[in-house]
Amino acid sequence: MPNFIIKTTKPKVEFLVHQGIHQVKTEKYAAAIATFTRALMYEPDYSEALFQRAFALGSLGQHADAIIDFDRALTICPDTYWAWHNRGISLGKLKRYIEAINSFERALEFNPDSSVVWHNHGVTWSNCGIFEKAIASFDRALQLQPNAYWAWHHRGTALRQLQRLEEALNNFDRSIEFNPDHFLTWYYRGLTLNDLGKYKSAVASFQKAKELANATPTIFTCQPGESSPIADIKIIPHSRSNS
Repeated sequence: MPNFIIKTTKPKVEFLVHQGIHQVKTEKYAAAIATFTRALMYEPDYSEALFQRAFALGSLGQHADAIIDFDRALTICPDTYWAWHNRGISLGKLKRYIEAINSFERALEFNPDSSVVWHNHGVTWSNCGIFEKAIASFDRALQLQPNAYWAWHHRGTALRQLQRLEEALNNFDRSIEFNPDHFLTWYYRGLTLNDLGKYKSAVASFQKAKELANATPTIFTCQPGESSPIADIKIIPHSRSNS
């Protein structure tokens, strides 16, 4: 865990940062960016404001700008694991996968026990098409959090890519055990059953996926058929308690 965040001695700056954090928590990201920018006008090297503005920028999909802020802040507080992690997410969104992997690995230097970071490390290896390394990362995530349905799901998609279909099916079943409402898992379970020639079971799984997708159409932004959608990557929100 990082052991410090540079604090400001200017009460006005501190007030603005607290205001911006509240705006982030209420998902008013554009307003938060404006507030953190005001704080940085008074104190350009205030790492807390830089980290928070980076998070808000990334939340609005402005990943190139987010990376700039993460880089500036990490020169001041280089041991802030969640910032290396969320920097990796932004790099992944820009399809800069090797840089993203490197950023996740820096996060793991400072917090090797984060199942979320190991999961996203694996998702990014999958996006690179290197499925064996992806599975190894998912294994680490699941050692730390055995009920992580998202890691079981993505481990299953990686196994599918390697044509290890029975293992993939088992992973989808484990994912459903922990979250029966994840429609993409039912969808990939159906694909896998179909590939195994278990057509009746496949149809039932597809039907369940359709029911869940119709009931919760906005949960996921990825399209069925994407093996390891970056949209399903897990974000670590920042608060001062995990700095």
